[in-house]
Order: sequence, then structure tokens, then C-alpha cells
Amino acid sequence: YITGNLKKWFSSLDRKTLELFNTYEFNRTLKHCMRKMDAKLRSVNGEHGAKMIMALIGPEQTIIANIGDLRCYLASGYDIGQYNEEDSRLWRQYREGYFWNKDELRFSVDRDKHVSLFGRDKEGFISTYVVDNSIYDRIYLFSRGVIEGVGEDQLLLLNVDSPANRVVGDIIDNASDGRKEYIS
Repeated sequence: YITGNLKKWFSSLDRKTLELFNTYEFNRTLKHCMRKMDAKLRSVNGEHGAKMIMALIGPEQTIIANIGDLRCYLASGYDIGQYNEEDSRLWRQYREGYFWNKDELRFSVDRDKHVSLFGRDKEGFISTYVVDNSIYDRIYLFSRGVIEGVGEDQLLLLNVDSPANRVVGDIIDNASDGRKEYIS
């Protein structure tokens, strides 16, 4: 449902917005689309929700949008770092100093609790970032399975040691560790 509606939203953008890569118009219309989907999901009976992360890459800027505990990493040369913030209780605790580093979040028994979900927790919530393309040469959008399977030190090594055409496959191979449920 979400992917289909995001495709419809993108297809409905006018040519001028796309050509100019008008970040204000992207954000305005994206937030409107998200509020409509959020309201629809809230109207469906039962307990449900969804996380989402996406990137729109333009000629000079990239828009990153996320809901939940998914991560966006930007890499430049051998340098790699997380760009977005997660919307979860563990992330707030990390920012407040309850954890020494982000890798501790991977092993917490509460890692799946109190994560904001689209259609359930925050009406119309979406976190967006506008990034100049000059600060990165690779962008990674990671699911929870990848985050839990690969620590940041290992991610840095894979980014450095793997050829550009193999780095994503190597990250997924290391994250999955032979367990099919972590592949995403």
C-alpha cells in the first residue's frame, strides 16, 4: 500500500518540480501524501503499522525521509556514517547517554519496542533531510535486519574492503549470516 502510493505521488509531480528538484514542493506534497496514507492505515481495524525510509536523488541535492528505526548511511571515499536519526525510545536513550555506542542498540531486548510506526503512533509524522550530493558518493538505506546483523565497525570495513559493485551484496551477506529472515 505504502510503496504503491509513493509511486503514485512521485508520478503525479509536475515536470517543473522534477526538473528544478524543488525540495520545498517535494516535502510539501510528500507530507500531504503521507498524512493521507497514515489516516487510511489508522482507519483499518487491528494492530498494524509500517516503517519507511526513502531517498530522492536529484542533480545537486538528495531528500531523505524516514519513519521508524531504519537507517540511512552516507559514504564518501572510505568514510561512512549514519545520517538520519531513528524514531524510537532506544534512540532517544542513546542520545541521552544511556548507551556507550549505537552497536549496543542491536543487542537490546527492547530494540523492537516503542518504535514509531506509520499508521499507528504519530499522526502525519515524517522526518526529512535535505543533503547536498557533494558530501557523499554512496548512499545506503538499511532495514532493521541489516542494522541488527552488521555493526558499524564491520560496515566501515565492508565499505573500505569491498569493490563498489560488490559492497551491497557483501553487506547483505554479512548481515544475513545464512539466516534468510535478515535478508531485505
